[in-house]
Amino acid sequence: MENLLEMEAGIVKMLMQSVEGVKEVTVNIVFEPEWNQSMMSEEAKLELGYL
Repeated sequence: MENLLEMEAGIVKMLMQSVEGVKEVTVNIVFEPEWNQSMMSEEAKLELGYL
């Protein structure tokens, strides 16, 4: 599982670094607190159809 998480973090980092204007990326994978929809911005909720 740890190797999979490291691979995912690497993929996210690579994708974020490809965004124009992004100079530095740090990816931290955390499990606490447990994620829920209330942590999403209003914009994200609209984009994903939660509102």
